[in-house]
Amino acid sequence: MTRLIARLRRSTFAAQLSMTIAFGLVLLAVFASIASSVRGDRQIRETLIRQGASVVASLADQSRLALLSAAPENASAAIAATLSFPDVVAVQMFDANGKMLLSRIKADAPPFTLPESPRDPGAHGAAIELEDNAIWSFTATVEIAPEFASPFSMAETPGTRRLGLVRVVQSKSVINALRQDLFLSNLAISVLFAILIVVLVELLSRRLTRPLRELSTAMSSAM
Repeated sequence: MTRLIARLRRSTFAAQLSMTIAFGLVLLAVFASIASSVRGDRQIRETLIRQGASVVASLADQSRLALLSAAPENASAAIAATLSFPDVVAVQMFDANGKMLLSRIKADAPPFTLPESPRDPGAHGAAIELEDNAIWSFTATVEIAPEFASPFSMAETPGTRRLGLVRVVQSKSVINALRQDLFLSNLAISVLFAILIVVLVELLSRRLTRPLRELSTAMSSAM
């Protein structure tokens, strides 16, 4: 560090200007890349969370007959469609007492540990049950709504009946890969622009200091 400072002091004004601007632009490029990557990561995360919540809510809507009849094979088409999503690595179905009726896990799923009893999302419909570095776990309540009651009927309308829960496990492999790619691409673009600006500043500084160098040369020759 001391040698670098000494060398900087012995260099010309144009060199000092170029080195200072280059250092500042490199720092700016790194911070801009980090900020852009964080923002992009947040947007990708929100998109994937919305996707996971939508997938588990859709599965809950298509699992009513299976839970009503206690026959999970009646939801085999819905489960196959859910597992067809690249990010979905596991699907589970539970009855109203929390007993697991079905569990399907892809062979390439990352290792994960889930609670034995799924968390009831309550009135939220679908919610994140668990999140770690590898997966999101979403749960949704499966309910059956009461039949439409006539306004002239005197009978009391039964409330909504809870049939059980479904769980969808979504991998974070996509967002983890995109996070690194996004940072590296942003850093490469920022550094490229920084190098371009440094070259332009170097050319401009040489043009501005040329009269001073010519004057210095002329005075040295006259002496």
